[in-house]
Amino acid sequence: MIPLVPIVIGALATIGIGSAVASFIYGELTAEQKILQKEMQDDLASLERDRQNRLQKILEQFEIDESTFLESRDERIVSARKQYFADRQAQSERHIERYITLAHEQIKITEGIRKEIEEGLNRLRTLRRTQKTILRQEAMEHLERELNEAKNKAYGYVQYLKQYEKQLRYRRSQVEEEDLLFSLKLPEDYPYIGKLLFFKKNLLEESLLQHHSRHFISIKYDATDKELLQPLDDEAVVPVIVTEFNRTTYSYDLSIGKGSLKHIAINQSKIGVEAMVKEHTEKKLILLDYKGVTLKLHRKNLENPRKVPPIGAKLRVYPTNWDFALYHPVFVTENYQDSLKSFQFDTLPIVFSAQGTEEFITFLEENGFSNEADEWKIGPIDETSSLIKLQLGDKLIFAVRFIEGARSYFYFEGMLPLEDSFKPEDVFVVMDAEFEMVEEQDIELLSESAYEHMLDLSIMLFKEFKIQQQLNASMEGLSFFTKWTEVTEKLVQYLSKGKEVICDLSETAHSYRLPNAPLFAHEYELLNAEEVRQRLTDLELTGMVEFIVEVNKNQYMSVEFDETVQNLRIYTEASSLVIPTSQLKVYVKNFCYPEIQQLNALNTFRSGQLVNGQLQSYTLNSKNIESQKAIVEEINFKNERLTENLAQKEAVEQALQEENIYLVQGPPGTGKTTVIRELMAQYLERYPSARILIVSQANVAIDNVLKGFGKQYEDQMIRCGNVDKIDSQLTFISFDTKYNAYVEKIAQKEEIGPQAEFLTKWKSLIGCGQDRANPIMGELLVKNHQIVGATCLGLMQRKIGLDRVEFDLVIIDEAGKALPAELLIPLNKAKKVVLIGDHKQLPPVVHPALYDTEKIELENRSYCVDDLFATSLFKRLYENCPDTNKQMLNTQYRMPAVIGSMISKFFYEGQLLNGQGTEERPTKYFNRHLNILDLSDEMKYRESTKDSAVTNVYEAQLVAKLVKQVRAKLPMQEKIAVICPYRGQMRCIREALRKEGVDWTQGNIAVNTIDAYQGDEAELVIFCMTRSLRKTPYFSDEARLNVALSRVKNDLLIIGSLRYLQSYGESHILHKIAQYITDHGAILKEEDVLEGELALIEEA
Repeated sequence: MIPLVPIVIGALATIGIGSAVASFIYGELTAEQKILQKEMQDDLASLERDRQNRLQKILEQFEIDESTFLESRDERIVSARKQYFADRQAQSERHIERYITLAHEQIKITEGIRKEIEEGLNRLRTLRRTQKTILRQEAMEHLERELNEAKNKAYGYVQYLKQYEKQLRYRRSQVEEEDLLFSLKLPEDYPYIGKLLFFKKNLLEESLLQHHSRHFISIKYDATDKELLQPLDDEAVVPVIVTEFNRTTYSYDLSIGKGSLKHIAINQSKIGVEAMVKEHTEKKLILLDYKGVTLKLHRKNLENPRKVPPIGAKLRVYPTNWDFALYHPVFVTENYQDSLKSFQFDTLPIVFSAQGTEEFITFLEENGFSNEADEWKIGPIDETSSLIKLQLGDKLIFAVRFIEGARSYFYFEGMLPLEDSFKPEDVFVVMDAEFEMVEEQDIELLSESAYEHMLDLSIMLFKEFKIQQQLNASMEGLSFFTKWTEVTEKLVQYLSKGKEVICDLSETAHSYRLPNAPLFAHEYELLNAEEVRQRLTDLELTGMVEFIVEVNKNQYMSVEFDETVQNLRIYTEASSLVIPTSQLKVYVKNFCYPEIQQLNALNTFRSGQLVNGQLQSYTLNSKNIESQKAIVEEINFKNERLTENLAQKEAVEQALQEENIYLVQGPPGTGKTTVIRELMAQYLERYPSARILIVSQANVAIDNVLKGFGKQYEDQMIRCGNVDKIDSQLTFISFDTKYNAYVEKIAQKEEIGPQAEFLTKWKSLIGCGQDRANPIMGELLVKNHQIVGATCLGLMQRKIGLDRVEFDLVIIDEAGKALPAELLIPLNKAKKVVLIGDHKQLPPVVHPALYDTEKIELENRSYCVDDLFATSLFKRLYENCPDTNKQMLNTQYRMPAVIGSMISKFFYEGQLLNGQGTEERPTKYFNRHLNILDLSDEMKYRESTKDSAVTNVYEAQLVAKLVKQVRAKLPMQEKIAVICPYRGQMRCIREALRKEGVDWTQGNIAVNTIDAYQGDEAELVIFCMTRSLRKTPYFSDEARLNVALSRVKNDLLIIGSLRYLQSYGESHILHKIAQYITDHGAILKEEDVLEGELALIEEA
């Protein structure tokens, strides 16, 4: 438990609340309570020793053991036994009365605390009326919620002590020593009104859930909105709030809806919830419903206040005002930025002693520190210390103490080593602020506003620390998904900014109040109206179009053009508006469908609405995975070759047996597709009516599985996705083909006879004569097929209706390339899931805007970039998963043995074996399988970084000539792949091929980046290194190198500089790869390759 009292004691002092009450509010014992606790523990330990000593003397007196003493009928022993237990009971009676007296004292103290809290609340309400700033108001609102919760908590503690006394008196003859020791703070499992608790769904379904606590105390609960449990799995962990004590049933009423709202949205206010519009009031309020809880939204807090949503519309909203127990409706906003107000601090003042000043400045000078643009992280040092840790970027860490009093402030305590940096799982807050150094002798010069500033900061820090602490305790691993939700939310905000229209505005605006909305319109004349009209025409905008402007980074305001595009209207709550520039960028508002679906999947997962609730716990932390095996009869493999590969065989057997989750690591060429097909066939044989979803981040992976699955299943297969991205061999089973065929069949039916009216309605419902498919019909079509293939994001296409379909088995291929949210889309719908991927290859592709500080501001950017974005969810799951639920495929069949051994040695710790046929495989063009065209001495072989694109023109021209030469000699069915690390070089090579007269799009030639070519293969691969000068982490990334070198089926040619590879140093993997090529491959010269006679210049 993190000691939080010192952080906010100054704030409580402003309303007359002392440290004893503060300790109670924040669940920490006072010094007196710690002494009392020790005395109670020592007393009961002494009582136990006394009883044992007395018993031991009796046993020694009669020379018997304890069993004989308890069972003997000897009169002397019986008499001694009666006396022993009579004395023991008398001792218990004295201790029971003593501890009841102590409990009464604690009740009296707690009732005094409750009274002090009530008085403090009255003073706080008076104080709040004088606060002017939003930050001050928010800090005071939070303090009021804390005090109201503490008041109920105090009442709950009194009830706990009364129940303790009642049970002691009722069961006094059964009381043991451990039953006497009561808690000096409210036990975690004891309820009070407003408390957030967590129960499994199956427990909440009971008419009265009975929970047994210590001291024989039994507590009954009843969920009043059990209908919300219906879509949840039995294993789902459900947050609930205690709403009231029911005196009829003597049970506590629980609300599932309010519990979900508090846990998902209020405790994580940057995330928001999706709520449905249910009513519009006369006071320009919109009432929304979230799981039976009423939310209130002012029209001015709509994202577009002029566009009022109809009843039944769903909005994503963020809480702005609420009471701790959610007695009253929660006020919300549709504007994401309104949830970010808490940490908009300009400065962070720290007081230094003379010695501290010297230590701090010496550190800065010795380390040449000047990275003041980084963000601050603030959090407790650990669970025992009262010190606070501050970290700037990744180079500066120091400790401060919060000095409490009427004028509270942060005081520098000393520098900390870099190894004490915050870890992602730690409790901390990220904020942007300018560091202000205040010397101790100048503290009196600090303004009153500076003290208020630090007081506000302390309150908001406490709020965040406490919430994070509760979240970490309630659901291990949730912070990872919460952070991804925040990141995705910001990405959606950024991507809503579409194409731009440059507007030159008049200096002044005509401002007026709108009659039907609490807004002002500011109408500016467009000085370049003709250009704007032309731009809007060129954009070919159709349908309902909205426009926005960016007023601050990632903060947008709604605007519109008048009918003649002569004027631009900007809408604000303020009666006046100042625009710092006369030229304004107006953006078309985008609807970024894929990212919104990812956000929905993250929120579904976090709220526990999975088909299989156990998968939430397992995905949060794969260490929680437990093997649960179904009984499977002996398997007759459809593909008999599987029996010759033990790893493939075991992967199929174990994945078939496991009832919830199984993971397979598939290095390059190890037969992942073979395993998937066999698993599907075996599963359908055992469960003939099962519905299977095969899903991947890439279309080609799904197509490869379905193409070779077998004709007997064709009628039961449906391939969902864009037809132009589906393999032509599968067009006949595509969703569009089957949907259109059905619609055409129905359209041809004549609307006559008794069913004419029904047929007319049905034609309208399924979209006869329309371009858009009906999602209800799409859902029915999908449900009528047992085998569904789709990409992760294709699952959420509205027309297909897959978001409403559940699957008995979900197989996710290429799982290592999928973002967490992309994996969650199918995982949320699975009764059982098998994930197949390879975390030794490239991680998922993250949207480039998330790396750009100019485009998106990220809290804790270093963690996002170095950990969140760099590590796939599949890797997190696989590395922590118990061995019972995972398998590595360890035999590769793609690469010639010399290359397979290289891949195994450098990327798979030597565990990857070469399969049959890899040793004797013939070459296709070169004399050796492994070749490098060494251009170390070629002065023209140099990379250029002009216009931020990495290119090497010399390499591109050489490759173009070589590909032309090779293509002329190799059969057309044998593929040539040219891969390189950089997009700029890819474009350069394609252009060079065009100039050589080679159409790479038609000649079975692939020219792509390494990242884009993952998952593909070719008979002959040319790996263009491009660089020969600058060493970079990107080029030397092991996952990227693994992919680059493992695409080949026959001949691999690396074009580059051996000297460059060796420059990384002997311990580096690139140096080791260079040495391996020298020892086991061929080193070629340029003239030999292009002349066609491939004489080896150097060969080991």
